[in-house]
Formats: sequence, C-alpha cells, structure tokens
Amino acid sequence: MRYTDIDLQSTDIMWFGVDKNGCIAAFFSGGRFCVPEFVCQSIEETELLEDYFLNELDTSTKYVLCVEDKDNFLIKDCKNLSSKGLYCFDISDKNGVDYEMISYPETPVKVEMLPQNIIAVIHLHNLNTAFEEVKEITMGK
Repeated sequence: MRYTDIDLQSTDIMWFGVDKNGCIAAFFSGGRFCVPEFVCQSIEETELLEDYFLNELDTSTKYVLCVEDKDNFLIKDCKNLSSKGLYCFDISDKNGVDYEMISYPETPVKVEMLPQNIIAVIHLHNLNTAFEEVKEITMGK
C-alpha cells in the first residue's frame, strides 16, 4: 500500500536511505511532505525496515549526539539506531534545509552487512550524498 498525502501530513514516518558509500541513515519526517518517492511507494517496505533496524539489528558501536540530550522518543530512537551503526536525521525548521543530523555512529553499518531480504528492499533507497560529510540534507525537488 502507498502512503497518501494525508499520511505524509499526519504521520512522523521513519524512513531509511543509503548514501553513496553504502552507509544507512534513518530519517524522521515530522508529518511533512519531504519524503522520497521510494518511501511513498510502500508502507509495508518502510515498516519492514523500521522493524528490522529497531528490533533485529544488534548494537555494534557507540553513538555521538549532535544535539542536546533530551528525554524524548526521538532522541531515544536516534541513540538506539546510531548505536546499531545508522546515521539519524530529523526534519528541519531551517529555511532551505529538509533534514538535520541528530546522531551518528562511530562505526557505520554498511548495506552489504545486512540480510538479503533487507538488502532487497533498501538497495533502491539511494541518496546522492555521503552522510559522514554532511550535517544537513536537502532532498531536492
């Protein structure tokens, strides 16, 4: 099933992208339209990836926070995901910037380290950037 415009406006979607180095990032949409078409195409694939990264992937590294450490769900999810090797970005309020980095792993996990069923879904979630080189991402229209 596809995400509708209503879904994009009303749901904080956790989606995943792969950079040009094979590193993975989690993005939190904040109920805004700034979600790539490869995510919009399938709620089921997005939920499969979310379940895998939150519940199945093992902790493998230390995380580094780029923001103040607050006791909320976003920061907890970002610490958890970055300790598993993922970069984390949240929707931005800055003009001209779509996402800002919240946390990053000391040692990133790479796509080729994932199980085949996850690779089959995420391998098309390509973003033309290198997460280790940026703190902000603009998706481009």
